[in-house]
Amino acid sequence: MRARNDDRSHVRLLVSVLVSTVLLGALAGCGGSTTKQPDAAGTELDGDGYSVNLPVGWRPVEPGPRGGFDTAGQDPRRVDGTTNRLRVRVVRLETEIDEAALEDFLRTVMRRVSRSMPKAEMLPPTELDGEAALRYSGLVRGEGTPYFSEQVAAGRGTELYTITFVFARSVSQKSRDARIDSVLRSWRWD
Repeated sequence: MRARNDDRSHVRLLVSVLVSTVLLGALAGCGGSTTKQPDAAGTELDGDGYSVNLPVGWRPVEPGPRGGFDTAGQDPRRVDGTTNRLRVRVVRLETEIDEAALEDFLRTVMRRVSRSMPKAEMLPPTELDGEAALRYSGLVRGEGTPYFSEQVAAGRGTELYTITFVFARSVSQKSRDARIDSVLRSWRWD
């Protein structure tokens, strides 16, 4: 990642944050439902600088003692030992994040998670309420039950916003994509 002023300490911090978000998915009670759900018309989460809607039927989750996220939600049903969920993290930096820096950053994260997510792949770019966002996904194979994870990241000024989605392996690609895309469409900047 090429951050302005070549301040690599911010890159290391961001990589650590994203890698821990992906890997902690296994520790947090990996679940879900394979039933089709409509657009993210569920509970609205008001975060630090944004709001986003959960899929219908999902519930907000309060940060526990380990915290580590700004807002979160999950499907209350568990399937295959996994809980379908999303978490949003906001990291403040001293320098602004541009699209090239964001892309370099995600590629660095992908290299760091390659052991637990060997087939991670960059996906086509998307937007969060008009701001460019990059994404990657893959099957996470850690110590617990394997699960699918997708992460979307956008820089806005000096803040990095990451949304991490976790889904049980039995949730189809079509269903995962529908839920993720509906949540991303509901994103609004304050």
